Amino acid sequence: MVHSKDKELEVALELFNAELEKQKSKEKELAVVKKAEKRKAEAVKALQKAEKNPNLSKEEKEAAKAVWLKADDDLKRILAGEEPLAEEEAKEEEPTSENTEEPQAEEEAKEEEPASENTEEPQAEEEAS
Repeated sequence: MVHSKDKELEVALELFNAELEKQKSKEKELAVVKKAEKRKAEAVKALQKAEKNPNLSKEEKEAAKAVWLKADDDLKRILAGEEPLAEEEAKEEEPTSENTEEPQAEEEAKEEEPASENTEEPQAEEEAS
């Protein structure tokens, strides 16, 4: 009888520990997602600020855009269950030739895109604020 109670206690403890590990894993995943969302929000603000600043050079504006694109891509990868790209890999995937007229229209469209994405994830926006 004593042996069966010890065994039951042991099984219960194993189940509890397994559930605890699952909970810790979920919390870590949520923390990674929140961090990526925060980076993206900061990048969006920096890009909008750069676009409105007439004193910044085109290169500085492009750098702000690149940071936003990387943050956006990282968040999408994380939400898809993938690892974000390292800096070197991200640079290799960027297109090297662009028209000078196209980025402006693309930037304006992408500035509107974060607002529409935020409506899809209202909880994330509330937590980030």
